[in-house]
Amino acid sequence: MSAQVSCVGLFLEPLDTLFFRDGRPMFIGGRGYTMLPTPQTLSGAVRHALLHQVGYDFAWARERHQRFIQQAVPPEDIRTNRQAWEDTLKRLWEEALKAGGAPDWIFSVSVRGPWFARVHERIKGNAPQTAADVDVLVPVPALLYGEKKKSLQQGEKLRLARPLPREVSVPGWRPHAEGMRPVWVISREDLEPVSGFVTLEGLGKLLRGGIPGR
Repeated sequence: MSAQVSCVGLFLEPLDTLFFRDGRPMFIGGRGYTMLPTPQTLSGAVRHALLHQVGYDFAWARERHQRFIQQAVPPEDIRTNRQAWEDTLKRLWEEALKAGGAPDWIFSVSVRGPWFARVHERIKGNAPQTAADVDVLVPVPALLYGEKKKSLQQGEKLRLARPLPREVSVPGWRPHAEGMRPVWVISREDLEPVSGFVTLEGLGKLLRGGIPGR
């Protein structure tokens, strides 16, 4: 008998400025890059919130986990045994959580995302209640092209890069594996990849070989 799996969508609206950046050090003249929180950041926040709801003692678990880590012996060459060492650290952390009274279901929680979302106009000003109240937005796939220096608002005609027929060859192109074909947009116009976001409905249309609407 398989365990029942449920899917819950979370709409997160920040109450203050949230700033997420990559791991490059900050210095004068350096270029910074901000982004959505990484999947592991979101996963940690969700798990922390769930454990907080059941009254978990984080301070006790942190101290217990540090003792577990101190007792662990890393392999002589971590580079060749990195996965085994990471598995050991994960097991020690789970043991510390269990020792602190964490519920068993916390280890089966799986988090996906984050993604941007657009709230429908009909509920503007109110919190979304169902999945039908929002459109999840994902980055436009690199297969979608448009004319250079034009935007979607200017009536840009979009084109989808497709695998070239086998009878058409590209000079200098060599496949990494047998059967691979280059993707190409056959056009005389100067094109560039389209930037921005697309809804899940539009993404589904792309996967079926169509071009999403604006």
